[in-house]
Amino acid sequence: MLSAAELTLVAEVDARILRDAAKRTPKSFIPQEPTPKQAEFLALGCLEALYGGAAGGGKSSALLMAALQYVHVPGYAALILRRTYADLSLPGAIMDRAHDWLQGTGARWNDRDKRWTFPSGASLQFGYCETAKDVYRYQGAELQFLGWDELTQFPEQPYRYLLSRLRRTEGVRTPLRARAASNPGGLGHEWVKRRFLESTDVDRRFVAASLVDNPHLDQGEYRRALALLDATTRRQLEHGIWDRDSGGLVYSFDEGRNLAKAPELTTYLLGIDYGFTDATAFTVLGWRDGDPTVYVVESYKRRGLTPSDAAEQAILETAERLLQAAPLSDGLVKKVDKAANEVVIQHGQLDSIGMPPMTMSFGVADKSWINKLKAGDKIKFAAEMKGGSPIVSRYEMAK
Repeated sequence: MLSAAELTLVAEVDARILRDAAKRTPKSFIPQEPTPKQAEFLALGCLEALYGGAAGGGKSSALLMAALQYVHVPGYAALILRRTYADLSLPGAIMDRAHDWLQGTGARWNDRDKRWTFPSGASLQFGYCETAKDVYRYQGAELQFLGWDELTQFPEQPYRYLLSRLRRTEGVRTPLRARAASNPGGLGHEWVKRRFLESTDVDRRFVAASLVDNPHLDQGEYRRALALLDATTRRQLEHGIWDRDSGGLVYSFDEGRNLAKAPELTTYLLGIDYGFTDATAFTVLGWRDGDPTVYVVESYKRRGLTPSDAAEQAILETAERLLQAAPLSDGLVKKVDKAANEVVIQHGQLDSIGMPPMTMSFGVADKSWINKLKAGDKIKFAAEMKGGSPIVSRYEMAK
């Protein structure tokens, strides 16, 4: 039985042997000399790694090089994925680049299976994973390399599931590797950032690369192309910024553009995303008859909620929206009592609390309203019972 120190030494020797073997891969399979950043990426021995950040950093070439590192090893199998087949088949995309590199090298192309087979018997296949069911295309695969081109275009579930396809037979020392390349942004931005940029797991690494790290690209021409983009997208792609809503990066939040006062709505929908490890998210959507616009009325998250807690929160939200959907009644402010935080209102029928027309005192849901209302104001308002006493739950000035 080997000691822990001896096992570590054996693993280091194995890694060195494999890296040296990778360097002896026929030059014709990887015709492009790796940049220093790409070489750093290729030398990693961890299970998972992400390359990129900014556009133009040589992401696709780095990913293709990584996939080709062990094609001289018999039985080695690599798979590179894009989100859709249309993405995969674009001119100049990674599958097209593989054709440029591998034609005439002795590797054979199978167009039906989108697979290169090498003289050693190793293979490199290209695929896509557009829907949740597409992961089952690869359910029976035994892979030593799994590559994801533009990882932020994918949701997290297929990535995590397909890690289980990384395996090897006993005695085979080819390393198991998941490698990805991506820019910030996209539907997978948050989980990719969390998994690679914020993780402290030593078996998961991020190699940041930018335009200046890629001498093979006409940088001046590329910067001119980036300059045609809006400021937010340009900064995201040029500098590889991963922070959302920070100085206009990834997306720029603007109150004038992104916020609007919702009209009186007739229907509400509550959506809940239960978080057993992360926060539980609540989003309230609303709309009204004859209006095609759906309004995001409220969106927030709560940490540490059990399913029962989340259900109670849903009940509170439902009650609040029922009150908001209740018709507003006409009222005339007769008196404002700032000391008691009450307002005396002459009102019509209040269906929300079953009160006939009369003049009576109300508390207020928001104490700041006491300083806004004055005797003689004509308002439209809704009321609810709280602690056995009526309060104004919402109001607006009558037109």
